[in-house]
Amino acid sequence: MRVKKVYIKMLVTMFALAMICILPTANVHATTLTDKVKMSYDVHVQNEGWINNTEGGKIAGTQGKALRMEAMVIRAEGLPEGAKLTYDAHIQDIGWVNGIENGQTVGTQGKEKRLEAFKINLTGTEEYTVIYRVHVEKYGWMKWVENGEVAGTQGESLRIEAIQILLIKKESNSAELEEARAQVADLTKKLADKEAQTNDELAKKDEQIKEMQEKLSKAQEQLAKKDSIIEQKEKALTDKQTEMENAIAEKEQELAEKQKIIENATAEKEAAIQEAIKDLNNKLKASEEALQKETQRAEVAEKAHEEYLTKRISELKKKAEEEFLAEEVRGQYESTDLRQLGVDINMTTGTNEQKENQIKHIEDQMFKILKKLIANKDEKIKKYVEYKLENLKKEVQEKYLSEEEKDKYEDSSLRNLGVAINVTASTTEAKEEQIKLIEDRINKMQLKQQ
Repeated sequence: MRVKKVYIKMLVTMFALAMICILPTANVHATTLTDKVKMSYDVHVQNEGWINNTEGGKIAGTQGKALRMEAMVIRAEGLPEGAKLTYDAHIQDIGWVNGIENGQTVGTQGKEKRLEAFKINLTGTEEYTVIYRVHVEKYGWMKWVENGEVAGTQGESLRIEAIQILLIKKESNSAELEEARAQVADLTKKLADKEAQTNDELAKKDEQIKEMQEKLSKAQEQLAKKDSIIEQKEKALTDKQTEMENAIAEKEQELAEKQKIIENATAEKEAAIQEAIKDLNNKLKASEEALQKETQRAEVAEKAHEEYLTKRISELKKKAEEEFLAEEVRGQYESTDLRQLGVDINMTTGTNEQKENQIKHIEDQMFKILKKLIANKDEKIKKYVEYKLENLKKEVQEKYLSEEEKDKYEDSSLRNLGVAINVTASTTEAKEEQIKLIEDRINKMQLKQQ
């Protein structure tokens, strides 16, 4: 990154020297630090924030990073008396913001809105003019434009990514001025191309370094893992060696004690020792037999549990095939759910844990299918009730409340019927109650008429 910065500084220096060499040949003077009039500008760039105090003629912003400019400030210092600099900007979703004065901010921050176009207005002077251009998404650098002309795009939703502004004296004829602009544009393009090429090469180098760092990191991780495994094995060997040494020491001590007892004991004590050893062996044998029985009981229980699980899976398979997968009923359910159920019942299982897992999958899938079926039935009932209520209201309007029919019935009955059809019912149960109320009042009207 340090090499990249040095190289870019060198390119900028070369560009400044070229500008000094080119512009005087056409009697067009760019503002420099020795001029009375100075131009500078700040830009606010997506993800990078403010880039401040870019001198006139230099590029402010980014290229090749797909980052939008969101705001900018333009400053012209030392303008002749009566001269005025203002600028307008076209902002995403906002449109043109006009009449921004020298040194003021135009645009937005923190709203993710791009600048799409701008123009600079230098009035009140015949000595200076301003030229500028923009680097736009998809198009790249656009042509230079002059005082009051629009740089950028409108209605294409394209972001400005970088800008370049020059404040120059009007001491040349138009042909010379255009030639100088062309030379500046050509040199700037070459500089941008060289910078882009350098950025690409540096990006490739950075990528290679990153790749090598990743490989080194992985190698270090593998080495650390191997070191850890070796340490663990060494510790295990040390622990095992210590355990064996302790066991040998205990055995040696035990043997020494037994030897001493044998040497000093009488026949009676020796018999007692033998009896004790026999008793200990009997207890050990009894413990082993108890452990064996317990193991057998556990195996029997595990076998019984396995048989239960196998039987339960068989029952669930039969239920699934008869109640869900059979040709005469499968049309009630969604095909994707049935396919999943088929996968669940044909799952290959070996251990009891796998069988328990298969049972859970089958039961969960059946519950899911039945839950959807109930939900679909509720939806059908809802649609039927809405359809019936709508037709009943239509029938009341045509048969009872129309101008040609309402004279046949009492006004109070008609009013009650009108109230019934205009009841606001939001739930299915409420709509069913409304249907019942309407039908009841129709029956009463018909009875009165008879």
